[in-house]
Amino acid sequence: MRFAELRLLRYGHFEDCNLVFPRGDCDLHIVLGPNEAGKSTTLAAVSDLLFGFGARTRFAFKFKQPLLRVGAVLEDDGASAEIVRRKGTGDTLSGADEHPLSERVLAPLLAGQTRESFRRMFGLDHAQLRLGGEQIVKAEDDIGAAIFSAGSGLTQVSRVCEAIEEEAKAIWASRAGESRRYNAAAAAYQTARSILKASEVRPSAWLSARRELEGAEAALAKLRQDHARLTQDQRGVQRCQLVLPAATRRALAQSRLTELQHAPILSEERAAACEAALADRERAQLLIAGAKAEIERLEKELERAQPNPALLELADEIATLAEAKGQVDQGRGQMPELEARRAQLRLAASDLARELGWAHDDVTQFRAKMPSRAALLALRELLDRRISIDEQAKGAREATRMAAALEARLRESVAGLPNQPDVRQIHELVREIRGAGLHRALDQAARTASELEAELAARMRDLAPWSGDVKALQSLKLPQDADVDHALQALRGASERASTEADAVRRSAERLSSLLLDRRHAVLAHPTPTRQMLEEARQQRDGAWTELKRQLGGEAVVEDVPHASARFEELVAVGDRLADQRFAAAEHAGGLAALEREIEKAELELGQAEARRDRAEKDLADVREAFQLLVRPLGVELSPEGLLEWRDLYRSALEATDAVAVAKSELERAQLAHAEAGRAILLALGRKLQPDEPVVLSALLAETESTLEAAQQAAAEEQSLRGQLKSAQEALEAGRLQLAAVEEAEAGWSSDWANSLAAAGLEQASPTVIRSHLETIEHLQIKLEEIVGVDDQLALIERGWASFERRVLDAASQACLGGSEVLELYRKLHTAADEARTQAEVSIRLHASHEEACSRLNLAQNALSEDRRAIGTPFVG
Repeated sequence: MRFAELRLLRYGHFEDCNLVFPRGDCDLHIVLGPNEAGKSTTLAAVSDLLFGFGARTRFAFKFKQPLLRVGAVLEDDGASAEIVRRKGTGDTLSGADEHPLSERVLAPLLAGQTRESFRRMFGLDHAQLRLGGEQIVKAEDDIGAAIFSAGSGLTQVSRVCEAIEEEAKAIWASRAGESRRYNAAAAAYQTARSILKASEVRPSAWLSARRELEGAEAALAKLRQDHARLTQDQRGVQRCQLVLPAATRRALAQSRLTELQHAPILSEERAAACEAALADRERAQLLIAGAKAEIERLEKELERAQPNPALLELADEIATLAEAKGQVDQGRGQMPELEARRAQLRLAASDLARELGWAHDDVTQFRAKMPSRAALLALRELLDRRISIDEQAKGAREATRMAAALEARLRESVAGLPNQPDVRQIHELVREIRGAGLHRALDQAARTASELEAELAARMRDLAPWSGDVKALQSLKLPQDADVDHALQALRGASERASTEADAVRRSAERLSSLLLDRRHAVLAHPTPTRQMLEEARQQRDGAWTELKRQLGGEAVVEDVPHASARFEELVAVGDRLADQRFAAAEHAGGLAALEREIEKAELELGQAEARRDRAEKDLADVREAFQLLVRPLGVELSPEGLLEWRDLYRSALEATDAVAVAKSELERAQLAHAEAGRAILLALGRKLQPDEPVVLSALLAETESTLEAAQQAAAEEQSLRGQLKSAQEALEAGRLQLAAVEEAEAGWSSDWANSLAAAGLEQASPTVIRSHLETIEHLQIKLEEIVGVDDQLALIERGWASFERRVLDAASQACLGGSEVLELYRKLHTAADEARTQAEVSIRLHASHEEACSRLNLAQNALSEDRRAIGTPFVG
């Protein structure tokens, strides 16, 4: 596909701008222009034409978006097609006749290109060229890849691929490794699955536990029933205990009464005092007895509640052991998993060691045999250096081969160049003819004559409806300017009078219409009641008054007096209103008579104005007839306004006729000079002019310049070939030097490679094998580090258990607890410590209660002494 023509119909700041690209031997067209001339706009127009406008465009600043149009003439395999693209949402592609076309019309021409790929491959701008150049400069080995990156926009492909490969290796590899994220996730999944499986409860165990739970619940219900029964019995006993002291006191009182039946009779006051003192004494005795019993009980409980002092001192240590036990239990629970992990790691390390040819089973021997980090780093650097050397060697050999082939081909081309003729005389003649500007002068004269003839033809067309040739125009006689001005002045006066009288008629008609409308509105706004309507209203009023008067005189009885009164008032108002309307109509009749007189006067004025208008129109027609008689010799009918314009056009046409004659004379002189220059060129070329052969200076100059250009191109080609030959020879020498340097680098690398293998303790092998060994050593090193980590965890767990065991045994020894099993001793210590704390709390409460009971006993004994003094008789308690 090629563009034969690009049409910027309405796009950006372009309007109807066509770029034509004719087909030639070298089908390459270069469009030049200063900054802001529209080169980038044209490039964007090509993309919008082929792939459609986007939803938004930045080229709609001069025309609205629906008006944007881009067209082209496309050629492909000898066929051509005209297309136009508009800005829209559907059917935006059409032909030259604006008939919509399918997008499938462009599909074969685009050959699968998209807007982005087209822009990258064929729409390079300054920014993309700079980016591609930078990639070429930065590239170290593969120049072709960098050039492709500049053209396609795919920059740094190799680096991106390497980064993706590294990321993939970090996720998964064929050889399992704990550092791979996939393997770590899979191991975590298996561990979680094992824990879940271990935590599952079998159905038989669950049923057994449920049966045990049901039995325990039944036993609990029975115990609760027994507890309720015993509680009821306890309450009965407590009631008896409450009643028993009172019964005992009653029996003692009866016994004393029996003993004191012979006692002397006291006065009422003395008896009352004695009774009160005796009652107080009895209460005091009861309090003393109760206090003593309470004190005795508390002393016994204090003896039983004495805690073990050694356990109280070990309380903090036992609490610390409880915290340590949780950590110890967690660590011991992890030990089977860690031991299995260590065994797995050791097995994997052994497999890796066998891949390296190390026939050992001890991990410590693997560590001893591992190469140092410096040796491994040196080997990796040598491997990378080997890759670089191989690439350099390949590039140097290829460059040397290509440079040798190019040098041989250029030698043959230089040897086959022909001898060049001397064209300096022809060049000087062409320069003189170009300097004289004969061709430009001839073109200018011809163009001027053609333009003036076209202008004369346009002036002749402007004289329409007059028709005739130039001779008829020159023989035409115009009226005198004074006669034309007089006729136009008379025409303007008659026109003004006719217009004035027509305005007067219009104003008179408008005034008459206004008066007629006022009369109609006055008649409709003041209706006149008839005499019959007034008499009927008065009769209705008198009838209502008669009924009311008979009611007042007692001659008749009106059932609804208020209604009759209201009706009478309403009839009176109706009669008064009709009388007022009839009086107002009589007054309005005088105004209507005056309005009728105004209407008659307006009709008279309208008739006079119409007569004056008719006379003015007749005068205007006579003046126009006189004007037509004035312009009739011209053979064309013209209006007064058109006559002045036609007169100016006539004079302009005469001036154009004179200018055409002068231009044709100049053209003849230019043609004569043109022919003389052509004959001189023919003589310089060694050709003879035939008798009837026309001299075309432009063709002769083009032929001469083609000869000069061919000679110059041949000379430039020879110079270019010799320069290329020199460059190829220099490139060949540089390639040989680079190849020698690469061979020297290979020799140095081989020596360093042997030394590094010996330093790492590895046998001689190819770089590919050593690279595989290095990866295996890396995996083995990771496994050994993981084994060390697992061993450290197991050792830490063992040390924690030993410390816990030692502390438990020490605490049990101090608490005088027997036993050899550590966990059993820990449970005994924990239980004994809880009991000791409980006993200490109980002992504190009992001491407080004992002191309170002693205080009550002292108060009761003091009260008893007071009672004895009050009675005044010896008392033995």
